[in-house]
Amino acid sequence: MLSYARGWLAAGALIVAASAAHATLIDFTDATQWSAAGTPHTVAYGDLDVTLIAYNRYGQQVPFTNTPYDGQQPCLDVGGQGLQCETDGIGIGDDEVTYGVELLQVMFSSAVDIKSVTLLDLFAASPTDRVAEHASIGSDVGYLNYGIWEGTADNDHTGFLTATLDNALDLTSAGLFSGVTNLYLGAHPYLGNPYNSDFALAAIELVDVPEPATLLLFGMGLLSILGLRRMVKHRPE
Repeated sequence: MLSYARGWLAAGALIVAASAAHATLIDFTDATQWSAAGTPHTVAYGDLDVTLIAYNRYGQQVPFTNTPYDGQQPCLDVGGQGLQCETDGIGIGDDEVTYGVELLQVMFSSAVDIKSVTLLDLFAASPTDRVAEHASIGSDVGYLNYGIWEGTADNDHTGFLTATLDNALDLTSAGLFSGVTNLYLGAHPYLGNPYNSDFALAAIELVDVPEPATLLLFGMGLLSILGLRRMVKHRPE
C-alpha cells in the first residue's frame, strides 16, 4: 500500500511541477538587462528575443533612458512577481515618454499574447494637473488597433498602473494583446491635450505558454496516474 501511495504522490508532483511554470515577466526596471542604451537593444528571455526601440518627435531612433528608481518601497508586484525597481522604467530624453512627442516600440521575435503592461508616472487629475494623464498602446504604428489608459484616483506617488484589456479607457480591438509581434507606446494623435501626459514603461507580462519540458512533465504525470490506476484495478485481492 505504501508503494502505491508513493506512486500517487510522485505522479501528483509531476503534474504540479508542470502547472507551476511561471509567466514571462519582462521587467524594464531591471538595470542589469535594461540599463540605458542605444537602440535597438535586445534581451533574450529563453527562446524569445525582446527588442526595444525609442523614437524622438522626428521619428529618429534615439537612446532610451532608465533612471534610478525613486518610487514607493517595498517594490511593486506584477502578476505575483515583484519588479526589481532598480530603475524608474523606460523613458526617452528624461525618465518618461512624453505623450504625443515620443514613441517606444517593443518587438518580439515570435508572436506573443500579453496579459498586462505596467506603467509608472501615469497620474490621475489633481489640483495642479486638472486633466488626468493618458497612455496609448497600439499593435501597429498607425494606431488602427489601440487602447488608451488613464491615470486613476487610487494611484500612489509612483503613478503605478497595470494596463489590461479590462481597465482600458478606450479600446478599438478586443484582440489588441493577442498574437503580438510589435507594441507601440506613445500617443494617439486624435486624443485631446496629449502634451499633458507622460509615463514610463515598467513591465510587460506575457500569458503562460507551456514549454516542451512543461508538456513532457504533465504527460509523464498523467501516464503515471493511468498506470497506477491500472495496477490498482488488477491488484490481487
